[in-house]
Amino acid sequence: MTETPMMLDEHHQVLLLALAQTHTPIVTLDAARHIIHVNEAFTTVLGYQPEEVIGRSPASFLISQAMNCKEMEAYQQKEWGKRQVKSETLVRRQNGDDMWMRIDSMPIIEPEQSPLAGYSVDIMIDITEDWLIRDLERNTLHALVSNLSYHELGNYMCRSVREIAPDIVPSILRVDADNLLRPWAVSMLPAPYNAAIDGVQAANGLGSCGTAVARGEPIISEDIATDPIWASIAHLALPHGLRACWSFPIWLRDGRVGGTFAFYSKKPAKPSPLHLRVIDTCVKLCSLAIEREESRIQATRLMHFDALTGLPNRNSLHNYVDDFLAGNPAKPAAFFCIDIDRFSEFNDALGHAFGDRILVEIATRLQQQLLPGEFLSRGDGSEFIIVAPICDVRAAARRAENLRKLFSRKIEVAEHLLSVSATTGISIYPANGRDRSTLLGAAANAMRHAKTIGSGTFQFFNPEMNQIVQERLLLSTLLVRAIEQGRLSLHYQPQVRTGGEIYGVEALSRWRDPRHGDIPPSRFIELAEDRGLIAPIGRWALREACRQLAIWRSEARPIPTVAVNLSPLNFLENDLPDFIAQLFNEYTLEGRDLTIEITESAAMALTTDMLATVNNIRALGVGLSVDDFGTGFSSLSRLITLPVTEIKIDRSFINRFQEAKRHRLLVEAVIGLGRSLDLTVVAEGVETLPQRTLLEALGCPVLQGYFISPALSAPRLTEWLHTHASTERNG
Repeated sequence: MTETPMMLDEHHQVLLLALAQTHTPIVTLDAARHIIHVNEAFTTVLGYQPEEVIGRSPASFLISQAMNCKEMEAYQQKEWGKRQVKSETLVRRQNGDDMWMRIDSMPIIEPEQSPLAGYSVDIMIDITEDWLIRDLERNTLHALVSNLSYHELGNYMCRSVREIAPDIVPSILRVDADNLLRPWAVSMLPAPYNAAIDGVQAANGLGSCGTAVARGEPIISEDIATDPIWASIAHLALPHGLRACWSFPIWLRDGRVGGTFAFYSKKPAKPSPLHLRVIDTCVKLCSLAIEREESRIQATRLMHFDALTGLPNRNSLHNYVDDFLAGNPAKPAAFFCIDIDRFSEFNDALGHAFGDRILVEIATRLQQQLLPGEFLSRGDGSEFIIVAPICDVRAAARRAENLRKLFSRKIEVAEHLLSVSATTGISIYPANGRDRSTLLGAAANAMRHAKTIGSGTFQFFNPEMNQIVQERLLLSTLLVRAIEQGRLSLHYQPQVRTGGEIYGVEALSRWRDPRHGDIPPSRFIELAEDRGLIAPIGRWALREACRQLAIWRSEARPIPTVAVNLSPLNFLENDLPDFIAQLFNEYTLEGRDLTIEITESAAMALTTDMLATVNNIRALGVGLSVDDFGTGFSSLSRLITLPVTEIKIDRSFINRFQEAKRHRLLVEAVIGLGRSLDLTVVAEGVETLPQRTLLEALGCPVLQGYFISPALSAPRLTEWLHTHASTERNG
């Protein structure tokens, strides 16, 4: 211990003796911040002899000149000796090397008159490794957000690690989709060794890296020559002087092992604490880098491939067609636009997840039937596009027939066995165009025209279709305007009991355009579904029907109930029951005054959430009618579980039940079913007296159709009620 100029009492002597035995550099300073004592650890760590430093200020020799002005200023402004101070400082050793140290300076608390007042003790802790790790982490994170490529980033990390630990050779491997090891940053290892391990199975017993992936834990092989996990591949490493390997799995956030970070040593050894700290830091950084690269790959893939089906998307289609046409092909080519029929109904009734599974199944089938040279892509919504080079009209027709057969097999999704059809439009190069936009547009127009003919059909493009498409676009715009301007109206078709009294009316939407006249529901309802307008139209119809019924009630018109058709989309709205309840309050109506009609296919496909909405509406006392009954192949057990109050026999059965025995038996069965389940049965499409007579004989309680009355405006229905009442009174 170095003697000081002043005499210390026995207590301080003991204290200095204790400080001298520690392995941490300790400096004692007077009130002027001059060194009065250093312990042996100070000399051991920093190299300065006591006589070199006693009486000197640390700032005059100990603080490295490599510190920048800001860091130096921060050091000098600290209240050394007055209060406890902590500072991370770059310190210069006696040999000129710099090292980072954390200085904990504590003032000696003594009375002001004490000779030790203002003195302080500085404890200096080597944090060079901490700073090296921080620099590694900071610099790698900066590189991660720079323009460095994925492979450049890996090599940068390895170079940075080698600067910290020059006694080892770093290596980073990836694990591919087939669980094979692939090089990422391995440039510091011998090229023949890298080539030998490229594609090695990531399995237990296949070296440190393969075993680390398989077990999901660090594998420390202190001697490759004797470690059993290297037995089968040690001959790949040993000839290159690689004697030890410490491999750590790189865990990703989704629970996968994305790769390994490994250190190789040229001699049998185990990792030092510094090695372990570096590896721990690098494994975390590698995880970030891998996830960033996977996100980049995924983003790139999404630019060219459909995320749901994995098929090339519209961007890829455009690139392919442009490249194909740029070659000025000499032979005809066919462009097929295939669209799944009634797909929006599947989506609306069963949910988008259900619809997605249908799309995936269709995509798989199309891929399996794809012919050599053909290009398949996912279009918008439920569309798929096939480009078939060297395909004339005859070949395209045969191809379309084969595609139609592809859809003849039912699709099983979530225990539902579905009959799915698709409509196809075809354009031919060069007859229908020589550029991508024209050819794809022609195929799409042909598909839309085919849909007007029937589901599951195909049509070739002809110029007249452009006019049809333009008219449809115009009609769609006019429909939006009609809804905004209140140009839709409701007509009401009476429903009568077999005894003649009024059972109710069905509200049916009508649209009269100032320029184009009456637009039939068959046209504008489909447009409304395509444009996403069907749900608001349903709410409008509910309000208008309730408003009109309230007027009739105020006029004492004998109309017990009004029925309104709703789309499955309406039942996706959780607040629909509240909306209906508000209408009842607004127009002083009760639940029994309203019946909601849904098609049989929609009723059978109600999801749990949609069924909850239906039950909440039913709880208001509102009736529930299944429209078009007999056309949707419904499950009887499913029907029994629904809160149904009414079933309507579809007009297609009424049209033929007099001549066709099977149709008549089905009508009788439905009437009997209604009687057994206490459901009201309504026969739609009654157009002749013989039909009415036979239905009455079969016991059908309610009739609806042109023979009774067509759908009428509200004023004309009022007139009809008066005439009907007179007719009934006169027999």
